[in-house]
Amino acid sequence: MDITNSEVQQVLFNMYAILAGNSILIYDHMVTLPEEINFIWRRPKTLSAMLFLLNRYTALLANISSLIVDFQPMISDESCWNYSLYRELALFLQGIIICITMAMRTYALYCCSKRLLTWMVIVMVSLVGVCCANTFGQYSDDLVIVPGIGCDETFSKTVAIRE
Repeated sequence: MDITNSEVQQVLFNMYAILAGNSILIYDHMVTLPEEINFIWRRPKTLSAMLFLLNRYTALLANISSLIVDFQPMISDESCWNYSLYRELALFLQGIIICITMAMRTYALYCCSKRLLTWMVIVMVSLVGVCCANTFGQYSDDLVIVPGIGCDETFSKTVAIRE
């Protein structure tokens, strides 16, 4: 697939926008670290605190590693495909952690209702199935190594409009 100069500029703009967002994320982690130490690290570890830390540092490490790879030239189609799969798995894991955290909060807000918990578990299991099918079942074969830029996923005009 031929890549035009306009498409290369769009990919570069996208990469620098991601860099700006990740810079804000890293800055936020540095600024809030003292509060995190006081309110999370120095207290007994509860499940919610562990999920908070897991979510916070999984997202940070996944974003930093993605940034490093985004700005490195890809060597082969296989490394591009592996990196794309890694990104999908990292997003999937972060989604699971967030869903569990939100379910715990909802359960606590509704006075630990067993009935609500049962429905939330049923809905969550169903959504995990849908997410697995969406994440891994429709995996794109349209990964392109853009010379001098890196690995990027491209779509035809029809697919891009649909998604």
